[in-house]
Amino acid sequence: MREAQGDAPASATAAMTAELRTKLDLAATQLGCAATPEAIADAIVAVDARDWDVSKLQVLRDVGLEMGGLLRSIESAAAAWSSR
Repeated sequence: MREAQGDAPASATAAMTAELRTKLDLAATQLGCAATPEAIADAIVAVDARDWDVSKLQVLRDVGLEMGGLLRSIESAAAAWSSR
């Protein structure tokens, strides 16, 4: 997220950043871990490919796609702020 936000102030991307936090919380809840990118990544790696629950995996896929869109939106908002 820091890369997407760049030098723009937090207020320029606050709504999208809050939504991104919500998505991290959802992923963490699905995995039973802390809501940090590192903890989520570690929890994903810890699951054997054959042990994934299909519904949980679908939620995580959806969350990942939504987070990617949010990061692109944060980057666009930061760029718009920088060009003011």
